[in-house]
Amino acid sequence: MKLIVLASGKLREQYARLAAETYVKRTRRLAPFEVIEVPESRGAPPEETGRRLLARLKDGDRVVLLAAGGRE
Repeated sequence: MKLIVLASGKLREQYARLAAETYVKRTRRLAPFEVIEVPESRGAPPEETGRRLLARLKDGDRVVLLAAGGRE
C-alpha cells in the first residue's frame, strides 16, 4: 500500500507544509508516502482543479478528504 496526499495548489501556509512533513516522517516507516501538489490555474473554475485531482486517481484507490473546515 502507498499513501499519497494530493494537494490542490502549493502548500503555501507554513502549518500545512509542516503537517505534510510530519505525516511523511511518521508514515514512511509504515508505508511509502508521497505528497503531490496539483497546480491550480488562475481564473479557472474550481471544477477544473477537481478534474486535475481526479485525473491523478487510479481504479481501486481509496480516497479520504482532508479540509481545514471539515468535520469528522
